[in-house]
Amino acid sequence: MYRYTLQSGIRLSTHQLIDAVVEAADFPHCYLDLDTGVLITVNSSEMLAIWKRSVGALAMKRYLKLAPFTPKEQDELSREFITTVIALIAPKKVDLAQQAAQEGGWEAVEALLETFMPELLEGWYDHLDMHGGVRVHELLMNQDYAAIESELRGCGDCAACKLEQGGDVLNEEKLTELETEEIMQHVARQLDLRRQNNE
Repeated sequence: MYRYTLQSGIRLSTHQLIDAVVEAADFPHCYLDLDTGVLITVNSSEMLAIWKRSVGALAMKRYLKLAPFTPKEQDELSREFITTVIALIAPKKVDLAQQAAQEGGWEAVEALLETFMPELLEGWYDHLDMHGGVRVHELLMNQDYAAIESELRGCGDCAACKLEQGGDVLNEEKLTELETEEIMQHVARQLDLRRQNNE
């Protein structure tokens, strides 16, 4: 996971930024104040218009919209989850999951997980967070208002930490590979618990 620091020395909350791109759909819109690090949430189109007028066009440059995944992107992420996780952990459920994705998109896949494969639900959320982290990194690094320092760091027990502890050089490809493996291990632990409890 990356840690981000503004020029002023303010450290951003990576988890809050990821939540903003993963959880938001149409509204609320989330904006990051690139001067202060404050995350601003705007709850409706009416409030957005009022807020933009009060801030003014020139000052809007300092606010970075944390664009959430579109429904199409979430559908793609659900299909990827089916082929990378469900296919390995519960191969007999792949057809059912693919049918859900085709008929109702990511929301139908999530509903299917909640109802028929709850042990995979946490893996789904981890999958979204992993891709949300990539989205946040791209948004922060591609804006041109302020220089933001990014440091690929671990939090103690995450994929980045495991790479660092193993002496590996941190890079996106290895990190994504290890994070996907961690998702599958988490799901496998949930399945083992269910079997032990005879669920």
